[in-house]
Amino acid sequence: MKKAIIRKLSALAMTLVMITGTAAAVSVPTAAAAAKPAASSASSSTGFAARTNSDGSVTIVRYLGKSREVNIPSTINGKRVTAIGSNAFADNTSITSVTIPSTVKTIGFNAFAFCTNLRKVTMSSNLRELKTGAFSGCWSLEAIDLPDTLTVLERNAFAGCRSLKVVFIPKKITRIDFSLFEGCTSLRFVWLPSGITEIYSNAFDRCTSLVSLRLPASVKHIYGLAFVDCANLRNLTIPNKNAFIDPIALERCGSVTIYGKSGGSLEKRAKQLGIPFSTKTAPARSLAAITAKNKTINIKLKSVDGKGPYYYAVYYKRADSGKFVSAQKFSTNDSLSVKVPKNGSYILRVKVKDSSSRITYMDYTVNV
Repeated sequence: MKKAIIRKLSALAMTLVMITGTAAAVSVPTAAAAAKPAASSASSSTGFAARTNSDGSVTIVRYLGKSREVNIPSTINGKRVTAIGSNAFADNTSITSVTIPSTVKTIGFNAFAFCTNLRKVTMSSNLRELKTGAFSGCWSLEAIDLPDTLTVLERNAFAGCRSLKVVFIPKKITRIDFSLFEGCTSLRFVWLPSGITEIYSNAFDRCTSLVSLRLPASVKHIYGLAFVDCANLRNLTIPNKNAFIDPIALERCGSVTIYGKSGGSLEKRAKQLGIPFSTKTAPARSLAAITAKNKTINIKLKSVDGKGPYYYAVYYKRADSGKFVSAQKFSTNDSLSVKVPKNGSYILRVKVKDSSSRITYMDYTVNV
């Protein structure tokens, strides 16, 4: 996939967003649009260039090192590192992992844009702001653990992260911004907290692996092209019976069904648009947050849709051969650790059964 960048205006009216270019294009901000570091920038022997902020803390403005596994320091020359500035790591195709200390509260515009080999990010536990395009074009990034301290999650933050599979949105976020997950073609599950009120244009553009999504009851408005080209989306649960959905919010989504409550404007709107509407519950689907180290796979599970209680069964096998081995039979236990014989690549199969005994499953590839 070539890096095709479409420049978007910095302030978008909440109307239709017209997409140009080929289907492979991703609307991510350009590095040239970022402001240059302040003249007070100073190099540090730690491998980072930083500038001093007005409060005496520092912002990293550029990574000068050559290590593939980057540990960002919590202090530079005795000053706390509180931000990663615009384009600080942009276009660095060497780094494969980065650890961000708890002192960091802001990750700036395009900070890690097009770090195409970045696979693992250990996030600051005190992060407050994730700016526009922060991880856009990080093709190899498979997972991201966003802390509950996050209050700002701006547009394009993960656009073009084509390996990203599972995302849990923190509870203080109130909207899914423009093109937030555009072109995330491997994205299977997204957990949205209560408090989300709007799904903006192109938020899930070309998320072709997304099969089912449950919106919280707080969602009031779904804008045009929000789910454009989600070709495999089958189940969209919208609990708010009066939520407004734009006529082309589900453009080119194939055979999607809206699951919701009867008697509201949403049901009427769906019928007007020719979108199948059901008052039943969509089949339950599991969300798995997975970490792996030293022959151990740690799993935390959640479910969407269906009706609880939920029961989980977990199996694993080596990716290259073998049969599935049971790690847990159907149980309400939603957190477990699986010991594997040796390090390597494994397939993890998670099944979920809802109160109606409907069973669905999802396979995950895990490198230990």
